[in-house]
Amino acid sequence: MREALRVILVAACVAATTAGTAAVIHVPDDYLTIHEAVDVAAEGDTVLVGPGVHGGSGNRNIDFGGVNMVLRSEEGPEATTIDCGGFGRGFHFHSGESLSSVIEGFRIAHGSALYGGGLWCEAGSAVTIRDCIFYENSVSQGGGGIKCEGGSTIILDEVTLEDNTALRGGGIIATGGSVLMMSNSSFISNTASLSGGLRCEASPTTLTNVLFEANLAYETVGGMACFDATYILTNVAFRANTATTGGGFGSGNATTTLDNCTFALNAATEGSAVHCGEGAVVAMTNAIVAQQMAGLTVFCDPASSFSITRSCIYANAGGDSLCGDRYDNMFQDPLFCDVWGGNLRLHLASPCLPDNNSWGELLGAFGGGCTGPVPVEASSWGSIKALYR
Repeated sequence: MREALRVILVAACVAATTAGTAAVIHVPDDYLTIHEAVDVAAEGDTVLVGPGVHGGSGNRNIDFGGVNMVLRSEEGPEATTIDCGGFGRGFHFHSGESLSSVIEGFRIAHGSALYGGGLWCEAGSAVTIRDCIFYENSVSQGGGGIKCEGGSTIILDEVTLEDNTALRGGGIIATGGSVLMMSNSSFISNTASLSGGLRCEASPTTLTNVLFEANLAYETVGGMACFDATYILTNVAFRANTATTGGGFGSGNATTTLDNCTFALNAATEGSAVHCGEGAVVAMTNAIVAQQMAGLTVFCDPASSFSITRSCIYANAGGDSLCGDRYDNMFQDPLFCDVWGGNLRLHLASPCLPDNNSWGELLGAFGGGCTGPVPVEASSWGSIKALYR
């Protein structure tokens, strides 16, 4: 017992000493560039970056080199930009970093690479990203904003991926057994040939409180596509995403659970809301599938399985008769506060609120958000065109 207590006390002293010696390194006061500061940082240090646009060779291709540190801006992403200037990517993790490596409070813009324009995380490495914006990064292959691959792990919270482009996965691509956990985040106006917003290939992914809006795929799946693993989506909204097949969400050879998800104004020839490819198993509960713009609402390959229950299905251009197993659903106007203006919250008279349906459950990704006159569904061609400008 004494020996065990001695070991615990020694370990505590070492931890306290390590924590006490952690340094805070300032950019540009201590070092002019982020690269210089990161290169001298030790385990547990914090690199604190002042506001402004940080560009040039010393502020791109940033590599933690296996050292777990915190890289944080002083004033957040609206005031602090890492501008790659079209030469190289923002960050590269490839030396066994853990989730205690943190990037927080940056706008990471104009990265250009073969893949992972904003950030590339390779096998055996990990990173936690908070309160960041990945903006206008572009790659010729996969992951305009972020690429994670080969058993890497990324946690993202309060992260926006906007106007990024790629061949596959305009916002993010996760491949080869990587693990992606994402919350309170959004994919806005990203573009790719395959999977405009997010593409996951054999990479288990959990999304909570995530928005896919106005993402575009020239071929398949505008919002999110997933393959060959298990996926869990909770409180996820797909609005105004477009593709040839699979406007909002698409899957193949994967098992996906979608709880409290909202699909509105998406468009595709097949599967404007959901596209179930061969081997897909998709189960939806407490969803809203309303007002898809064009194409068959849900497409199911004969070798797929799709079920939807305790959900609201309404006024979809391709019809409200969905494939797969359907039971205990409603076919009423969900009464979005302003679906055309991007507000997918519900009028307090909505049948999708717990007090207004027999299930006593919330349907869709958002709760109540407006009162007064019941909103009238907009239907003019002008309003439709305005959405896609």
